[in-house]
Amino acid sequence: VIYVANMLVPTSFMSPEDQGYFTVELELPEGSTIERTRTVTDRAIEFLRADKDVEYVQNVTGSSPRTGTNQAHSTLTVILKPSGERGSNSLAELRERVSAELSEYPEAQVYFFTPAIIPGLGTSGGFEMVLEARGDATYENLANAVDTLRMYAAECPEFAGLSTSLQADIPQLFFDVDRDKAKLQGIPMSDIFSTMKAFTGSVYVNDFNMFNRIYRVYIQAEAPFRADRDDLNLFFVRGAKGAMVPVTSLGTTYFTSGPGSVKRFNMFNSATISGEAAPGYSTGQAMDRLEQIVRDHLPDNIGVDWAGLSAPTGLKADYDKNYIKLTWKKVPKARGYVVYRYSSTAGQYIRVKSTRKNYHSMSGLPEGTLYRFKVKAYRKIGGETYYSKYSKRLQLRTKKQKTKKVSTIKKYLKSAIQPLGKVVYVWGGGWSTDGLGGSTEARSMGVSKKWTRFFNAQTKDYNYINTQYQRHDGLDCSGYVGWTIYNIMNTKSGNNGYVMSAKDMARNYASKGWGKYIKRASVKDYKPGDIMSSACSDCGHVWIVIGECKDGSVVALHSSSSQGVQLSGTVAPDGRTKSEAAELAQKYMEQYFPKWSEKFSHRLRDEKYLSHFCQMRWNVSGKSIMTDPDGYQKMTAEQVLNDLLGPLKEEPEPLPVPEPEMPPETQPETPSQPETQKVLEMQSQVKTEEQPEWWLEPETEQEICVN
Repeated sequence: VIYVANMLVPTSFMSPEDQGYFTVELELPEGSTIERTRTVTDRAIEFLRADKDVEYVQNVTGSSPRTGTNQAHSTLTVILKPSGERGSNSLAELRERVSAELSEYPEAQVYFFTPAIIPGLGTSGGFEMVLEARGDATYENLANAVDTLRMYAAECPEFAGLSTSLQADIPQLFFDVDRDKAKLQGIPMSDIFSTMKAFTGSVYVNDFNMFNRIYRVYIQAEAPFRADRDDLNLFFVRGAKGAMVPVTSLGTTYFTSGPGSVKRFNMFNSATISGEAAPGYSTGQAMDRLEQIVRDHLPDNIGVDWAGLSAPTGLKADYDKNYIKLTWKKVPKARGYVVYRYSSTAGQYIRVKSTRKNYHSMSGLPEGTLYRFKVKAYRKIGGETYYSKYSKRLQLRTKKQKTKKVSTIKKYLKSAIQPLGKVVYVWGGGWSTDGLGGSTEARSMGVSKKWTRFFNAQTKDYNYINTQYQRHDGLDCSGYVGWTIYNIMNTKSGNNGYVMSAKDMARNYASKGWGKYIKRASVKDYKPGDIMSSACSDCGHVWIVIGECKDGSVVALHSSSSQGVQLSGTVAPDGRTKSEAAELAQKYMEQYFPKWSEKFSHRLRDEKYLSHFCQMRWNVSGKSIMTDPDGYQKMTAEQVLNDLLGPLKEEPEPLPVPEPEMPPETQPETPSQPETQKVLEMQSQVKTEEQPEWWLEPETEQEICVN
């Protein structure tokens, strides 16, 4: 029902309201004197004050909200009595009554404006269309387009009246300077123009202080000496030899007409068309009709933009250290929006993004930086793009990273095990090419759905060589550790990440004050949470310590080239392959991550894991970001896994095999030599088949990681 109603009901930004006043503008022919304008204005004020519903009238003669200062215009603000004291409660009826009277004035055209629905957005209610002279269009073409638009709009019932800010036919006296003659007499062109400006217009000189106030000084010819064309004979400039030369001897004058001021919009010569929808029609319907007139009757080099209330509103932001998400209200009929950011280098707002949605996110931003944003809406009509005015400016400063306790060893390891058995190894997985410290997924909270979908699609034949640089589908070793650090340092996605070369991770994190960096020759023990990274050419890997076992072997948590994020066990320090860590890691993977174990085999980690890696040990003293209230750094690997994942199932004890009974008198026969050899071979074969695969040899395959 809501959808159908939205499709059938005409659109409008907001419904107009009776705000207790409206504005009347009187427009006399261009070139009219201020005295003539004041005479017509006084007559209109007298009529308005006599109306029983009018409280009082404010008058500004010689000014217009559309054209600015102009002696042929006058603006009247009609303040109404409270609605309960009026004879007619309808603002439309009152306007019709006033319009019927003022439209009888032969000297002036009359325009009515209601106040902006939202104060500060536009100068009036209704809509504002801007015609732009694009391409090879001249100002004359623009003036003709305005006249054509108003002519066709006058025949349409959707409009209550249109007005324009264009002033194309102001009477002017044109002085055409003979430049060759001026040059022969040694008179600079700047002297001629400055003389004309000073006498016919005005020139600012300086300020002076009097009665504790500052006054400005201008020079200008008195009105009687600049009223006629012949008065130009009174203006002189100094020649090269010091003689005074009449200005009129340096050129010719003639009367013409032209614009009093030229306005620009989006860097084009422009004219603003203001109007309101007629009773019974919405703003959206009136705007659609105007666009139809433009398509049907105006040339291709005349463009259209929407201004006033068509600009986006409600611009706000959600932001953190390294990201900003802007949102704003949707604009009726808008096809999309353009986001602009102020650049101090360029000294202006520059384009950031064009989007169809009413929001835009930015990441990888520096901390503690000031930003200013604006947004425009746009529409496409007949292959042309038309823009609204800017939204209100939004200013904000990204947050700064504070050195404070953000996690514990237990929470850190709980985050680290989230991708365990769910994410495969991808060469370059988690990396980015834009310097943001990781891909979008490696700078997001939680395990990416892309990772799990890609994992579920793989079989036991998966080979990372075939998926190189599919960085959004999985994680390599440094991508995995960087993702883990991001998830303990942030509460929202989109900030800068922590993915970097594996060989640099331990040193880099320690340099931030998070812990102590220990060179590989000085590594003596392994505590839960330690980050181990190697710069060796035959290692190039980084992993997280789960804990150390009683025999000195270590359980590692890492993304390995042998098929992804997993628990692995190292050999014992004396080189024994049947280590407690290897057995513990395999049992936990088989019990808690059976899907991974069904697809991929378990690997024993060789002695390089205990001798070729540097170490970063977290500072849990309370002076940095990490603490250890749960005492994890004093636990063994088995205790940590039991607390993080749960206990292992107890394996049933094998039933005892009873020895066969023999008669006391009978002694077993001694088998012959060939039979004895055959039995020994069978026992050896059975024993070999019972040994697990990872018991045989430590892994010799090199760990692959992007450096």
